[in-house]
Amino acid sequence: MAYMTTTLQPVKSYPTYQFHAFTAKNTDSWTSFRICILETLRWIRLRLSKFADIPKELTAPEPENYEEFTEDMLGSFSLNMGVTIDCTYIRNTGVWSFKISEQDTGENIGTEKERLPVNGRGFSTEISFFMHEDCVEAGIRTTCSEPFDCDINCAVFRPSVVKALADNPKIGFVKEGFPINGKPMTIKNSSDMKNLERLFCSDDFCMPTAFVADSGYEEKNVDIPVLSEKDKLSVTGFSRSAFIGDMRADISKLNIEGISPKKDEKEPHEKNKAPSFAIAEKSKAPEKLPVFDYEYLASRTMGFAVVCFVDEKCFGLMKKKLGIDIGAGEIVIFSQRTETDRKKYNAGNMKKLKFTLRDELRNMLKRSSFTFGNVLFYSDARLADLREKRHENISLEDRINIYIQENSELKRQIRELGQQNTDLQINVKNTRQLEKQIKNLSDENEALKIYIRNSAEKFKERESAYRKSAEDIDFYRKKAAAAAYFPTRKEDVCDWIRKNFSDNIILAPRAETGMKKYSSALDMSVLCDGIYYLNAYADYRLDRISSRQLEMYANNWEVGWCGKETLKICRDDYTVTVGGKQYLLDLHLKRGVSSHVLVRIYFCRDDETGKIIIGYMPDHLPTASQTT
Repeated sequence: MAYMTTTLQPVKSYPTYQFHAFTAKNTDSWTSFRICILETLRWIRLRLSKFADIPKELTAPEPENYEEFTEDMLGSFSLNMGVTIDCTYIRNTGVWSFKISEQDTGENIGTEKERLPVNGRGFSTEISFFMHEDCVEAGIRTTCSEPFDCDINCAVFRPSVVKALADNPKIGFVKEGFPINGKPMTIKNSSDMKNLERLFCSDDFCMPTAFVADSGYEEKNVDIPVLSEKDKLSVTGFSRSAFIGDMRADISKLNIEGISPKKDEKEPHEKNKAPSFAIAEKSKAPEKLPVFDYEYLASRTMGFAVVCFVDEKCFGLMKKKLGIDIGAGEIVIFSQRTETDRKKYNAGNMKKLKFTLRDELRNMLKRSSFTFGNVLFYSDARLADLREKRHENISLEDRINIYIQENSELKRQIRELGQQNTDLQINVKNTRQLEKQIKNLSDENEALKIYIRNSAEKFKERESAYRKSAEDIDFYRKKAAAAAYFPTRKEDVCDWIRKNFSDNIILAPRAETGMKKYSSALDMSVLCDGIYYLNAYADYRLDRISSRQLEMYANNWEVGWCGKETLKICRDDYTVTVGGKQYLLDLHLKRGVSSHVLVRIYFCRDDETGKIIIGYMPDHLPTASQTT
């Protein structure tokens, strides 16, 4: 026979909020112990304010009237009134431990901030105090239990009793000397660093820590007037830096050039006139950047985390003492002395970042390992109480009953450990899945990096080719435009050279004579193209253009040395005079061998100016072979 049943589900449990500290004020431990208990009872009464009747076990004086609260009023009890409340008090060891277990009833029902309850989710909040000789040790923990497959986020809440006791002028909380009062720790010297080191390196310090680094400086251009040369010479013993300092202090007293004095003011004597300013010099003056609102962060995460502001001059100490490398404008988050997050802040992201960090720090206690020192939460306190009673002079029946209660409490602890183990297994499984996803994403990222690198190289090649093509097109466009103005008569060539290329080329008188006397056929466009190339050759020798650019001008032109033998035998033919100075034409530009296309331009370089001296054109000069 088939049954219609509701399937039961395993339960997982995990801590959400966790807190451990010591009372800080100079109040005797018995007084502090009572105030802590009374504040907890007031907190629970406020939570039960909608109940018709408040059980007598929860009735007690207000914390302000702690003197009315005697030890006889302390005791252990258990209540079940829709919520389960358990409390145990161990007189001999000074332990008071309280626990409330409740089902999730949602939040702010019927409002815009409504959160509906999660089916099967419950909470247990445990508050415990351990009385020492000079202070009280406090531990607070909230645990969430829910179906193993629940994936709805559980918010983290700090019981308001934490803030109430932290703000109480007779109580207050402290951890390794650091007061937990909603104010940040500031690190501005080596003494502050020692306090931080003691807290941060303590074995039982488990709170998340946010290190907010000091902001850096931004260089801004500031107009600083500069004395003119005339004023510098006219003022004996004048200190420019001192003068600028005075000017900044009271610039209104200076007679800045271009601004005339008021009409009703008397013009001072010339010798006593303040020096005028010729120009305004741009000077880079560092300006302090805004600092992240670490005080807001500290006040909103009191009891959740420690917020620490690090002055810029202590960055090196942080690295040396704690191994924390922090830079200006950074916020570094640590949990269990391990860096978990690092963010940069600036003027543009501070507003959003402070809320993001607030929520991040509040949630870091969830599922986090935590140390509670000597504090005994309810189940352990209950076991300790039962074990003490076992050694009392009691009947066998009472002793058996104590063993039964111990056994029941141990079974409950085993059940809770099983629920925690379920949560741990789920987290391990989720962690493995996340690691697999991270690996896959990492592999994809590496593949993308290779693709981007290859694409960047291809793009660079294409960009280079495009640039080269664009340069080629631009060159030939300009050359075509220039060629349109090449002279067509040999009589106009010399004037054309002087007009267009005088920056690079000097014409020797003999070159002009050679052009006038030349009577054979001559392709003027070829000759002018040679001159055009020679001008580029001058630019190349002066490092104005590259070898690749020179090649574009070449167009089959060749620069060659004139033969040594020829220069020796025909030295007079290869010597020209320009400006009273003789030059040896040791280079020539040549094109073709036939008479109708033959062009020769003989030249040399002036070492002083780097200019090209054209000594002869457009035909051959005698050579050694022709002479012999």
